[in-house]
Amino acid sequence: MERQRPPFTLEQLRTFLAVAEHQSITRAADGLGLTRGAVTQQVQLLERSLGVRLLERTGRSLRLSSAGRTVATACRAAARSIEAVTEAARLAATGEVGSVHIGASQTVAGSYLSGPLAAFTARRPKVHLQVEVGSTGRIGEEVELGILDVGCVEAPLPAGSVLSLEIARDEVVMVARPDHPLARGGRIDPGELTGHRLLAREPGSAIDAVARQMLGPWFELIPRLELGALDAVRSAAVAGIGFAIPPRVAVADELADGRLVELDFPIHRRAIYAIRRPAELPPAAEAFWEVLTGGREGAAPDGAVRVSTPEDPARS
Repeated sequence: MERQRPPFTLEQLRTFLAVAEHQSITRAADGLGLTRGAVTQQVQLLERSLGVRLLERTGRSLRLSSAGRTVATACRAAARSIEAVTEAARLAATGEVGSVHIGASQTVAGSYLSGPLAAFTARRPKVHLQVEVGSTGRIGEEVELGILDVGCVEAPLPAGSVLSLEIARDEVVMVARPDHPLARGGRIDPGELTGHRLLAREPGSAIDAVARQMLGPWFELIPRLELGALDAVRSAAVAGIGFAIPPRVAVADELADGRLVELDFPIHRRAIYAIRRPAELPPAAEAFWEVLTGGREGAAPDGAVRVSTPEDPARS
């Protein structure tokens, strides 16, 4: 249902409030920079629109009527609300309030994003943040469509028109439980893997693309168990169901305590990227992008510049 417009203007309320505070048409006019006639006209228009008398004259003195006192109280509340709107607009324009919708792949969300999030929330405590976790392909699409403001994903990047900037480096390794046949030691030939099960992410994920690249033509010959989450891959590997090809950072604890071992197979190194649309973002999102990238400008992947983040494993 459409709301009716009020029968008065903000200028009428502002003028009447000045008269009520000064108890004088002349002093109100001086404070507002208006003529006495203009002030009198604004008050009369407000009285007419409300259907009540707001001012009473006794000789040469002016005072508020009973209705005028009630309306003046409401005008003060309205003035405070208007000031709040103005302040909210100022804060939004500077990025001090607002919201930022961030997309992150599972690896990034679990191991690379908390540092930038902590730094940003310390600087902008009033900004609402929402992180969506998904595949690199889906995050890239939603950033390009404007559903997400900023994305943080690992290579390979999907084709599209997003700007990208390298912010960290990642390693993908082959792992298995210590009692797995592949963990006997020695260099592993890809042909050996056809007799064992690969614990894989879903087709289309970035880690699936990396696994295909690492294994080459042997990939299609290896039996797979496809799992939709990195946590599920890690748990299945610890359970001894098969071998896995995860990011090293995702299995660092399991490698450290011996639940998993790294197999002797060539490591794949890849970049972690921040991505965004070429168009200007809302102020709060621009501020988050600056924190995420260290203030550098986005570029095409081939021209990416490395920027260390607080949790960048390449620093250790």
